[in-house]
Amino acid sequence: MAQIGYYVFALPFSWLPLPVLYLFTDFFYLIIISVAPYRKAVITENLERSFPDKNKSEIDKLRR
Repeated sequence: MAQIGYYVFALPFSWLPLPVLYLFTDFFYLIIISVAPYRKAVITENLERSFPDKNKSEIDKLRR
């Protein structure tokens, strides 16, 4: 089953030139950040503990 996924998804992506792959990654980044924020609260809490001298806007910038 894993071989089918490789030949259907991974192999065609490996043939694409890098500028096209960068477009895909930019698109997926926007989806992950805006539509499905993964563990946003945990990441923010860890950054606040790691950098106590930073203000909220700087923490938000680091999280992105």
